[in-house]
Amino acid sequence: MRSVGAATPSAKGAYGISPAGTYLFAPADEGEAIEIAYTYAIGDSFTPNLTPVYDLADADFVDEKGNKDPVQVARVDPYSLPTIQRVECLSRSNEYATIPVEARDQSQIELFGVRVGTTIQAHEICDEINVARSSRRPSCSGSSMCAHATRSNCRGNIACSIRWTS
Repeated sequence: MRSVGAATPSAKGAYGISPAGTYLFAPADEGEAIEIAYTYAIGDSFTPNLTPVYDLADADFVDEKGNKDPVQVARVDPYSLPTIQRVECLSRSNEYATIPVEARDQSQIELFGVRVGTTIQAHEICDEINVARSSRRPSCSGSSMCAHATRSNCRGNIACSIRWTS
């Protein structure tokens, strides 16, 4: 078959494509089997800039007594983190009754199994929707340090733990 562009074909074995993307065939091709194959390619691609922004040496840090390393990273064993976290809050819409709100990390449950963490008492929050928002596990960027201020843990390519203390 040969393409005739956006026009309606008149000869057998020709096809056209409308501006909306609909294939148009000649009346002589009615009842014929048609095989459509195409190749798809992404027009643009993204190449990140991997040039370091900073080049820090030991002289760039404040010297602590005891000859400690200036940057320390602590990694948490992902098997020690809960996959289900419960937060106990007050319900303004139910005469300030205490209710539990649960956050589940389904991807971690599938990897490491169910591990229920201790219930966090957060009576300063009186709206279940706010507890659900603050109990969500954010997605880490995969860096070795996370900066999420939530009541839960976060995991990326490197597991880390941030706990909100009262």
